[in-house]
Amino acid sequence: MAFIPKVWVRDEIIYEDALNRMETGIDGVTTDLESHTDLVNGVHGVAAGYILGSGEKGVPFGLATLDEFGAIEVTTDDAPQLKINNEDGMFASFHTFTELSGFSGLHILSNAYYNNGLWQRAVDNYAALALLMDPDDESFKFLFAPTGVGDIELSDWIAAFTFDKSGNFTITGALDAYNIATTDGIIALGGITGLELTSQSNLNVFNQGKLKLFDSSTEYIGISAPSTVSGSYSLVLPAATGAEGKTLITDGAGQLSWGDAGGAGVAIGNVDGGRADSNYSPNGFVLYGGSAIE
Repeated sequence: MAFIPKVWVRDEIIYEDALNRMETGIDGVTTDLESHTDLVNGVHGVAAGYILGSGEKGVPFGLATLDEFGAIEVTTDDAPQLKINNEDGMFASFHTFTELSGFSGLHILSNAYYNNGLWQRAVDNYAALALLMDPDDESFKFLFAPTGVGDIELSDWIAAFTFDKSGNFTITGALDAYNIATTDGIIALGGITGLELTSQSNLNVFNQGKLKLFDSSTEYIGISAPSTVSGSYSLVLPAATGAEGKTLITDGAGQLSWGDAGGAGVAIGNVDGGRADSNYSPNGFVLYGGSAIE
């Protein structure tokens, strides 16, 4: 409600209720000004009151203003923060262009805030989380600092995963998922555990890692590459299961098919070290000069 000033006239009697109303008004204005001063100076735990403007709307000294759409604009080189805390003292912090574990840009944090050059936990014994939008490489990163007490060192922050500007997803640990679908290759340095892998490109296993096919319990059949190959090659399996008694044969170019085992017989010449009188017959071997005849 707007304040309506009273116009006093000469010789008018001032009663106590009027004086009491003036005292109440002066006290209210003083309280609001003190609350606003505390907020500007960074003192926590005071009544918010109203944000007073310098000239029009916004915080004094031009730190923040409202744009034409009613959004708050903050422009400064001092990395200001928007910090929100609940009754348990847990902080959420939002700020920009302060280095965090080598990453600059826009930071959204939980249970962590930046104070006088230090990263601090709002509540001890809880992990801190950070979402980063990095303008240097146009990536989006998710970091966490494990549960601990006291300040958070830059080395405590661990990059959990990253999205680059091409849409590639990188995770530092093992990926455990029900199914994985990708339109590009899957590169797993830490291992993949899943019930279904769907890829329109390659599944790569590095450094002689095994492709493990498990039975109904914990036993498995592993397939891996030899330590060294003279050149890369691929094998293409047959299109059907094949008939009983058939074996896999290759065409020499990596295409596998089902065929007969064995093949043409082998001609046997000298079998006794090069003697010209060695002999072969369909009924057995005859070794002249030897100790046995079959």
